[in-house]
Amino acid sequence: IPTLPSLFGAMLAGVNVVLMGAGIPTAIPGVLDGLADWQPVSLKLNVEDNPANTEYNLTLDPNEFIEGERPPLQRPQFIAIVSTDIVAKSMERRASGVVDGYVIENYNAGGHNAPPRKDRAQPADAAPYFGEKDDPNLDRIRSLGKPFWLAGKFTQENGLKDAVAEGAVGLQVGTHFAFCDESGIQRDIKDEVIKQSIEGTLEIETSFVASPTGYPFKLAHLLGEQFTVENVLKRQRVCDMGYLRTAYVDPTNKLAWRCPAEPVEDYIRKGGTEGRTEGSMCLCNGLAGTVGLGQFRKLEGNEAPILTSGEEALGLEKVIPEGQSRYTAKHVIDYLLS
Repeated sequence: IPTLPSLFGAMLAGVNVVLMGAGIPTAIPGVLDGLADWQPVSLKLNVEDNPANTEYNLTLDPNEFIEGERPPLQRPQFIAIVSTDIVAKSMERRASGVVDGYVIENYNAGGHNAPPRKDRAQPADAAPYFGEKDDPNLDRIRSLGKPFWLAGKFTQENGLKDAVAEGAVGLQVGTHFAFCDESGIQRDIKDEVIKQSIEGTLEIETSFVASPTGYPFKLAHLLGEQFTVENVLKRQRVCDMGYLRTAYVDPTNKLAWRCPAEPVEDYIRKGGTEGRTEGSMCLCNGLAGTVGLGQFRKLEGNEAPILTSGEEALGLEKVIPEGQSRYTAKHVIDYLLS
């Protein structure tokens, strides 16, 4: 829901590049074109339980936010974050405007991942998993003729050199910077991640149920009661931020909102299934807690942090100076360029 005003605000601030994944963002290039010309723009809203198949659209007219002369708006470049060459080709065919480049992010990356492609030989009720089908075909990526960056477990030795040899402009790196001194993650969490990474006790799981969005989500499992996933699941459910809510049509034919991480009885009352709530976490509150902004609850105290991380967190010792237990962003850059 915040996408259109966020893009408009970013353009007012003079950003040069917009990067976006979250599915297949075919409408975004055209939105940027329209806003650059001060034209009204719209974005289709995905709505569940919509028997009449009514189309709902979010709209924004930038002229409503300005008085007097309109300042010039430069159309920023648009870089789509995609998982495979198939999605990139779909963007080239279906996008509402020019896509200026791609970040090719594989399933080793932190945060949300694209769902794995289904194997026809796999039973319908089999647990989802990632395999060779989910590896991007870089030959086809190169054939698009657009600049691209590789992301997700490319910070191994010679990672940057190998990426450039494959035709990439460079790398998108997140995990190694997430635990450096300059990162906004709480210091005690960073210290514990670094310690357990060096000891070999840190675990990174791809959960197919944790995120209310339904997308696979990387979870870092840390030993210790404060940081465990189990501790997060004990929280009393409350939905008071709502960033990941989904729209649906209620029995009175009105647009309403629900989230599988909200109280179970509320979600079921709104037409959701109990099975969808199992293991679902409030990422809104949990991720805020990871950077020290968790809300305070009278009964439970501060919200327990949810830590997401790419699989590269398992090898942080590569960037930590010898004899030290922490590192800086400069150490990461020096390592990547070495």
